[in-house]
Amino acid sequence: MHIAACLAGIAFNSVSLGICHSIAHQLGAQFHIPHGKANAILLPTVISYNTGIESHTMSITDPAPCVYKYAKLARYIGVGSYNDIASVKTLINYIDELRIQMNVPRCIREAAPGLTKDEYMHKIEAMAEAAINDSCTPTNPRVPKKQEVVDLFEKIF
Repeated sequence: MHIAACLAGIAFNSVSLGICHSIAHQLGAQFHIPHGKANAILLPTVISYNTGIESHTMSITDPAPCVYKYAKLARYIGVGSYNDIASVKTLINYIDELRIQMNVPRCIREAAPGLTKDEYMHKIEAMAEAAINDSCTPTNPRVPKKQEVVDLFEKIF
């Protein structure tokens, strides 16, 4: 496991990781939520943000290139559907179902039960600023604005 973790770290450092990790860094620093757990909480929300695909999305006129990549991933793991949008939605649902099966929190309230909403909201602006400036952010498929990161923080509470 040590060698695998080291190799993963080297790979991550070579390509960067996107806002899922940028936001997870802040959740760990501020609320001591383990990094893997924070990423698991964030992943479905970040995929939705990056692709612009929500549960009610039926079609997209000009899909982002990452839509095709997420759909391809869904097909590789056997949860692809009849088109790319449906495949991304299925991928998001699959990840959500995995979280339930593995007893991973689905939101910050579950991950940090002692944390009040006021405490959390008070730190969002600073966390969003730090996430924007995190070294993982520039390689995100969609370039986030600070308010969009604030919205992501609010969405996962």
